[in-house]
Amino acid sequence: MFALAPRITKRLAHIDHTHGARRWALYVGIFLSSIYGGYFGAGLGIVLLSVMAVSLPSEIHELQGIRNVFSMIINSIVALIFIVRGHLALDAVSMLLIGTLVGGWLGTRLIKRLSPKVVRALVVATARRRPFIRRSENSRTIS
Repeated sequence: MFALAPRITKRLAHIDHTHGARRWALYVGIFLSSIYGGYFGAGLGIVLLSVMAVSLPSEIHELQGIRNVFSMIINSIVALIFIVRGHLALDAVSMLLIGTLVGGWLGTRLIKRLSPKVVRALVVATARRRPFIRRSENSRTIS
């Protein structure tokens, strides 16, 4: 969906971005993405970008920032629930937190320097590569 977002947006150009249907699609899409992200987590950024790319009139750089905020809120709520219920190994979480913060900071600096077309191509290429990585992990072969 993210790869096709520019085409979908062009086809929906006659519908104003403040129209109720687009706003409804955005709210429902973010809500469903939040449930998915809270349960599974992997690919949440791509799902959020897809929903926002179709629903909002913003460029990819702005969508990345909005996506980061939504991801942070969703993951913070889920982490709080897991901590309260005792389902987290806090020593592992602290290392993931450090890596996430450093990666997010460095990624944001990089993304600001790239054109929207390059960013979109990198996101799509990464999303297409993920099934092959998961398949190779499961079958213990390198693809």
